[in-house]
Amino acid sequence: MLQFMEKQDLKLFRPQELFGAQNTEKIRTPHFDVGEFLPITNHNQQEIARICLASSTGDVISIRAKKTEVGYQIKVIDEYETEFIDYQEIYTTIPTQGEIFNIIRDMNTESDSQYYWIQIVEMNELKTLNEITDFIYIDSNLYPDLNDLLIEFFSNNGYT
Repeated sequence: MLQFMEKQDLKLFRPQELFGAQNTEKIRTPHFDVGEFLPITNHNQQEIARICLASSTGDVISIRAKKTEVGYQIKVIDEYETEFIDYQEIYTTIPTQGEIFNIIRDMNTESDSQYYWIQIVEMNELKTLNEITDFIYIDSNLYPDLNDLLIEFFSNNGYT
């Protein structure tokens, strides 16, 4: 029961603010061809998390937030102008860590498809949690336990 409560606490964590000094100052630009060719953010939008893949091109997916009149709009953006769908985009309050992980979990490129991340793992023939977490890393100053939620997700889907 205690372990369940700890996991629940991770999901309920909500930062005080999304925009400020604690966040990434700017999108990094590449020194080498490592895949960090993300579109520039506009002044109203800020990266709140990024998913880094240890692929041959070092692909990066950016989770970005924008303050709106009714709350916060979240967008998932990569270097290839992929259209990610099937995730919640609008929140009336700052999303919790669990809600941000749900965006990462639910995002997909095709409707009615299995989880995007299961497809990535299968495509790269990753068999263990260690292989998966060596390949997929979620980085965020605002939501520090997203990788723990990633491990929980893959554990719940049969990976050890």
